[in-house]
Amino acid sequence: MNIDTLTVDNKPVLVIDNFFNKDICVNWLRYYLNCQFSIGAHESKSHAEGQNLFYFIHGMDKAELENVFEMSNTILPIVNKWNEDNGTNLKYTDCVRNHINLVQQCDTFHGHHDYDTDDSLIFLWFGNPYFKDIGGGFYLGKDEEIVIAHKFNRCVVFPGNLFHKVQRVVDENEIRLTVYIGFRTQDAKEKELQYAPSTLRNAFNKDTFVMRDLHKKLHEDFGIGI
Repeated sequence: MNIDTLTVDNKPVLVIDNFFNKDICVNWLRYYLNCQFSIGAHESKSHAEGQNLFYFIHGMDKAELENVFEMSNTILPIVNKWNEDNGTNLKYTDCVRNHINLVQQCDTFHGHHDYDTDDSLIFLWFGNPYFKDIGGGFYLGKDEEIVIAHKFNRCVVFPGNLFHKVQRVVDENEIRLTVYIGFRTQDAKEKELQYAPSTLRNAFNKDTFVMRDLHKKLHEDFGIGI
């Protein structure tokens, strides 16, 4: 494990190479080969029609994170060290958003930040060992001043209020795979797993504004509630 420390927009960032050992990487590859994706993730934060799009996602629960990535032994020590260094108090129970993102050349991104406050922490792990594209990295900062190149088993750790953006994939045959694990301090009654596998649903249109209206149409036309 090799750790580089960066500062972007006055916020700390860790770039960790060789994050998981080989056995965990094998667990991950076996898991990915058999998982199914939904078109249900959205970049969010934009209020403009046509700029808040859905993408392919596979939700994971904590049991899966433990089985595949041994989260208590791999992710949690980094969270605890982050707490010591940055004055946060994130706990295991604050892990509220976990999923695999699948990105292709046809996908475009506008960039965003996930949360408005400092009490959040994101792990973004690159998961395709055969990804050879010149794109597919990760921009950090409002001016996109830093780009983290896509490299298998590299993990980028950053606060959820730091602006970030996916670097577009260039080759139409390449598949960009990342695992997102997010922590956020919340009241106990509000700790619901975003993109939970049991509640994730496929969209019928890539625009979230359009899909909001289609939810109503599904009920009116077919009696289906979402």
